[in-house]
Amino acid sequence: MTTTNRALAITLSLIALVGGIQIVLFFLRYPFKPDTKLVDGEHIVFIFATNGNEDDENLHTVIPEAIDSARVFSKRSKSPFSTVGVNIEWDPQLGYEFLQRFGRFDEISLGRRWLNSSVNAYITATLSDQSLPQVIVVRQRVAADNPPLRVLPPTRLLSIVGRDRIQRWVKDGAKISEFRRAQR
Repeated sequence: MTTTNRALAITLSLIALVGGIQIVLFFLRYPFKPDTKLVDGEHIVFIFATNGNEDDENLHTVIPEAIDSARVFSKRSKSPFSTVGVNIEWDPQLGYEFLQRFGRFDEISLGRRWLNSSVNAYITATLSDQSLPQVIVVRQRVAADNPPLRVLPPTRLLSIVGRDRIQRWVKDGAKISEFRRAQR
């Protein structure tokens, strides 16, 4: 092996090692905490919707912070919390691979572009701006006390559209006051 090849191999090994360490640290900082309770009452749902555009990849560090902020809000309001990842990329496999860059979600919805059922439920039905990427937080009333289970339409608490706005919102602390001022 030549000196150049050896140096290249060492460099690539170091890059892989650093990348692996960053992934481990990411998942240690933002562990997956599913809320498995099926309880009656108001639930807080955090939705991250993307079209899989590579520019959205820059959000991979801020989306987990936004999720943590919404989780704190749900705890303060004593509401169960869940996360939904939505990618409207035509190819569901590519959409799934892209969403994995942002951590784990309680639920994922993939494919079909603007016909995606989660897009219709959380963006179109709540009259949110039809642009991506988007962070949406909704309050959803669940009647689980008597069968059959009933889930009422969501009420939009927050909708932040666009990569720059999402980054700015998180940089500013993804404040709880943002939830209170949001339109219904």
